Amino acid sequence: MDEFFGSNIINGNYPPELRSNAICDGTFATAPCSGRKALMLVPTIVMGLMFSASVSQPKAEKPSTADETLTLLKQRKFKQLDAALNSIQARFEHGQATEFELRNAYRPFYDESPDAYHPLSEWASTERSSYPAHLARAINLRRRASRARGAKLIKDTPTDKIDEMEDLLAQAKDELDSSLTLTAQPYLSLINLMDITFEHGDQEEARRLIDKADAMVPQNMLARLTYLQNLDPRYGGSFEEAQAFIDASKQAGVNTTVLDAMSAVLAEERGRILYIDRHDDDAKLLFHKALVIGKSLDPVVEKDILKLSIKVLCSNGQHDDACP
Repeated sequence: MDEFFGSNIINGNYPPELRSNAICDGTFATAPCSGRKALMLVPTIVMGLMFSASVSQPKAEKPSTADETLTLLKQRKFKQLDAALNSIQARFEHGQATEFELRNAYRPFYDESPDAYHPLSEWASTERSSYPAHLARAINLRRRASRARGAKLIKDTPTDKIDEMEDLLAQAKDELDSSLTLTAQPYLSLINLMDITFEHGDQEEARRLIDKADAMVPQNMLARLTYLQNLDPRYGGSFEEAQAFIDASKQAGVNTTVLDAMSAVLAEERGRILYIDRHDDDAKLLFHKALVIGKSLDPVVEKDILKLSIKVLCSNGQHDDACP
């Protein structure tokens, strides 16, 4: 998606907005591309949510800020990290923490510095049965893959950078595959795998993964938004497919809050295409629509999933009447 992290719902972060007509081969493509690596934009990186334990909560130091989490990581206090992250995962699995909380707990692992990725590798290799270790390293690898890819058109990107990206994504996939049996509901792992799968153009596998996420968390928002954003024309899909996915979700009994979030994100994605192509007035109409729909959402969620609409309409002296 995102910091889904492009769109980055999972990331909760958006890379800098780049204006260009280039999609697949440097022109605005109307035909499907072969996977997201054919695109000009940095690959979306959908990253993790987090929760804390319920029944038997480990008596361990629990990091409350990103800095504290990174400090534990850099000090190689892996047992304390495991306890804290397994606690929030347990709370999620018991319905006591939200998917956004779960994702946010893994945001510290976006840190791409050697001080972060070296201990992450050590953590995952020494604690092989640790779900948080494998997920955290996968998230970090995906972030580094995006950095390696850069923001140039694929035809202008050096081969060694493409190779580096592919190698990092392959390592991330291995970590995610290893994580799937290590907790009852590896929800974030499925979302990250879905995003990698879309990057390689395997829509059949992506469909299998979203179905699995839906079965695991029937009224989820993040997995559906990640899948929806990957149906964007920039990634070889179409807005018709995206709307059909929303319609199918409604028929499946998905609640109004999630449906509103999906509709708002679709409006923003339609606007994004126009904004990239410098059709600002038309784009702003769609961003306004996204924010109007978003008013039905929790304000924290609205600000998390509609970052571009808010950035364009509600900053730098702009203030649309639909701004949160």
